[in-house]
Amino acid sequence: MKIILCEDVVSLGIEGDVIEVADGYARNFLIPKNLAVKVTKGSLKDLEFKRKAIERREAERIKEAEKYAAKFKDKKIKDVVQVNETGKLYGSVTVTDVAKLIYDQLGEDIDNRMIILGDQIKEVGNYEVTLRVHPEVEAKLTLEVSGEQVEVPEELKDEELKAEGETKEKAEEAKEAAKAKSKKEEKTDEAPEEKVEEKPEETQEKSKEEESSK
Repeated sequence: MKIILCEDVVSLGIEGDVIEVADGYARNFLIPKNLAVKVTKGSLKDLEFKRKAIERREAERIKEAEKYAAKFKDKKIKDVVQVNETGKLYGSVTVTDVAKLIYDQLGEDIDNRMIILGDQIKEVGNYEVTLRVHPEVEAKLTLEVSGEQVEVPEELKDEELKAEGETKEKAEEAKEAAKAKSKKEEKTDEAPEEKVEEKPEETQEKSKEEESSK
């Protein structure tokens, strides 16, 4: 269904945008909440009439968004996470974690949907975090991830080594099975076609049958 947005909607667009969405989403959510109206001749005419006012409001929103984005300029948030002996994280740092760090350290309540991370954060280091505070305005800040090594009990290490050994053993078995199958198929392809020789008695009987049929 084609609709006209009556307000800015995250991930969809800004007020006045004409977009197409699923019928159910429009009927059950956007239109009942007055976030959008269905595209009709009347609604398009009304949109043109309101266009200048919408553009003025949008310019004001962009100014406010730029002012808000400036709060994060050169800002850094820090996270201390548990890592293994190789410096890898147990899990990863998510947008929910980043939102909490921003709130705890900078005092800003950020919607998770505004946070954009690049690759998954699974190692210590510095990462750039993007905040989409407006469809046309983004803020940047730095996330510093440092590690806190956790001692792994010996019994757990033994279990990990055992599991790793079993995995390698299974991989080798699968490899050998694949090789054996491949060799078997090669032999089948190379095997000559067996020629069935007729016995003298069978040849004589066939000749008699042919003569009698004549």
